[in-house]
Amino acid sequence: MKNTKRRKRILIAVVAFLIIAIAFAYVLPLAAIAETEAAFGTDDPSVITPNPEWEDLAPEPEPEPEPPLLTILNAPVRIDVGATFAFTCEMKNFPEGTMLDWKTSNTAVAAIGADGRLIAIAPGVVEVTASAGNKRTSVLVTVNELKANRIVLIVGEDVAKTGDNSYEAKVGDVLDFSAKIEPEGAKVEKISWALGNDQVATISGSGRFVAEAKGQTQVTVMAGALANSIVVNIVESGVPLDQITFYIIIGIIAIIIVSAISVVVSYFSRKRKREEAHRRAAAAKRRKEEAGKKGREAAAAMETQRQAPEQRPAQAEERATMKITGTAVGAGISPRENGMDGSERPVTLDDLR
Repeated sequence: MKNTKRRKRILIAVVAFLIIAIAFAYVLPLAAIAETEAAFGTDDPSVITPNPEWEDLAPEPEPEPEPPLLTILNAPVRIDVGATFAFTCEMKNFPEGTMLDWKTSNTAVAAIGADGRLIAIAPGVVEVTASAGNKRTSVLVTVNELKANRIVLIVGEDVAKTGDNSYEAKVGDVLDFSAKIEPEGAKVEKISWALGNDQVATISGSGRFVAEAKGQTQVTVMAGALANSIVVNIVESGVPLDQITFYIIIGIIAIIIVSAISVVVSYFSRKRKREEAHRRAAAAKRRKEEAGKKGREAAAAMETQRQAPEQRPAQAEERATMKITGTAVGAGISPRENGMDGSERPVTLDDLR
């Protein structure tokens, strides 16, 4: 009996302990929650509402930098061959000095410059890309092939025009016609030529027209569904009256010019001949005067010889003596030597022998 009572007391004590432990385990969390609600003013303990008194003590958070933004503002979907378009791009939140670069995916279809100006070159689809730093954006552009809407027949300026759409040619004339497609840059498969009357003329595939006989024909140029025509009147070849008059006037002017040149040449030729005759006459006169002067000098010399014949032997002897004296001196002989009587005498020819 004692053991049974003892076990009951132990069991009651264990149960009481467990009840107290469970009570403490449940009451303490509730008290903590109540204290948290009182402090932060919320029923949810995971959400913490700061006390207004703490705001002055907490530092302000720094704003996060916005990411760079690159946007093409104007982007045409289609553009015709040969046309140009200027792209513009908006750059936000990029560092100062960041460069913007443009490029296309196929430069054979369209090319773009550093300023964003696009030039359509050939039909096709091309991607236009703008890049700045590590950001890039792009758009697709379709280049349309230009459709021809008109063909123009071009006639040379040397062909006589007789009306709004008619011209005149002469038999034997060769004219080169050409064609132009509008708008510029539009392409056509083939350009062909035709005549309304092939009995008076012929035309080649390149537009060379040959007038063969008198008459009228229509010249037509074609490109697909486009066509244009002119009328050519072929007349007999000959020189028109206005051309004959022109040639006559030119001939008269030429004759006048040639005659004037002949008169001037003849005048200067006669003048040159007269001057030559004057020079010859003056030269003959000078020669005549010189001959007369020489004659007079010769006559004076003869007269002088005739008036003084006695002076000739003395002059001859004097010249001989001077000659001999010079020879003797050259030979080492004194011009004078002593005679038998001791007197000096002149050297003679006998002394030299």
